[in-house]
Amino acid sequence: MNGSTAFHLKQIMSAEHLSVTQAAKQIGISPVSMRKVLKDAKMSTAVMFKINRFIDEHESIIATKPGELPQAAKPAESAKKTAPAKTTAKKNHPSKA
Repeated sequence: MNGSTAFHLKQIMSAEHLSVTQAAKQIGISPVSMRKVLKDAKMSTAVMFKINRFIDEHESIIATKPGELPQAAKPAESAKKTAPAKTTAKKNHPSKA
């Protein structure tokens, strides 16, 4: 196991605001195994398969540079540009005579 697996897991956990227990439940492993993975300990093939599958599912988070938001979390700039312009309606006030 290399250090990139632990790094990718930490990156996913911080992007999705997951605790160790929550991430372990989503992966399908025990929290104890999750802690061992984060410490970069030797793990079984079955556990590593589940972890690699979890990392592959969250590939968009990993592809971003540190400090950037994932593509799905970025606000839609096109929505800002295509918003209709505000129309100014003239108010007809009756003049007091």
